[in-house]
Amino acid sequence: MSVLANQQETIGCRVKAARNVVSRTAEDVAMAAGMSVKKYNEIESGNSEIEHWAPLLGAIAVATGKPTSRFLATTGKATDAVEGRCGPLIKTIREELHMPVSKVLETAGITGEEYKLIEQGKSGLETWCPFLLAIANAMEQPVFNFIINIPMKPLAP
Repeated sequence: MSVLANQQETIGCRVKAARNVVSRTAEDVAMAAGMSVKKYNEIESGNSEIEHWAPLLGAIAVATGKPTSRFLATTGKATDAVEGRCGPLIKTIREELHMPVSKVLETAGITGEEYKLIEQGKSGLETWCPFLLAIANAMEQPVFNFIINIPMKPLAP
């Protein structure tokens, strides 16, 4: 059973709840995830762009039926995630499934322009989602547990 059974309103809240359950400090998780404490605290605050990008990645995972972590690294491990690779992995998986872009757009609720940037590896998915995978790996949790049923927040203008 997941330690994240109770839904929280943001990914940051879920990350903090999971950290508290495993009795780790923010500094400890940040170090284990290979990121600065400042970046980790930004994520945990619920006010980072991860609140937009991670639910979007979750929607793509649901549309394809594939594990969320496999869009970040073929192994599902944060140590194998490479910036700029998430979008091309999404495209490869979508094409292997013979899934039209329109199905992904409908499920994810995004525009064709935004999706084109995603598949090209030129979106915030490349920056933010590997952080979440690293945090999930550090706490030995599936990354999808932090994303499921969280609404996507719009990016600030």
